[in-house]
Amino acid sequence: GCYMGQELTARTHFQGLVRKRLTPVTISSAGADDETMRRMQNAEKVEVVDTTSRKKKIGQLVAAQGQQGLALLRLKGLEGKQLGLRLKSKSA
Repeated sequence: GCYMGQELTARTHFQGLVRKRLTPVTISSAGADDETMRRMQNAEKVEVVDTTSRKKKIGQLVAAQGQQGLALLRLKGLEGKQLGLRLKSKSA
């Protein structure tokens, strides 16, 4: 059997191909009030979406403190995109 991440590690090693990267991001608070920021901290998932193309998911915000954060983003076609956040709330 394969160990977790073996295929990704092999592809990166032999082809030099990296599809996603953990990227530092700045969260603009334009239009975001304190309630929105609180909801973001309590959300189950915060997706990063391309707001120029039907809000297609291109990654996920994995950590945030204030306006600084880390997002795991797909690199393909990232340049020139306007990004936004979409909250996925916890299931009741």
